[in-house]
Amino acid sequence: MTWGAIGLEISLAMALFMPQRRWRYLLVAGIAFHFLIALLHGLVSFAVVMIGALILYLRPWSRPFRLHIEHMPGFIPRPNMRILREAVFWRGQ
Repeated sequence: MTWGAIGLEISLAMALFMPQRRWRYLLVAGIAFHFLIALLHGLVSFAVVMIGALILYLRPWSRPFRLHIEHMPGFIPRPNMRILREAVFWRGQ
């Protein structure tokens, strides 16, 4: 198990010299590894910092960061003002 952790960390360091198509798998493995560190050892702040560093390190540079806020829980969309005006000023005929 110790050699596996060392091997994973070395492969994460060598990701700069690997093709970008392998970065996704290394990113998932690194996030899972650091999540387990937080879960098993209680080092939550360390895991959060390392996961953030991995995302910045192994995410392709050509892809912009986009936050799809409409898919987040608790998102309240802006009301459509045209529909509101029609509902307020509707005249029954």
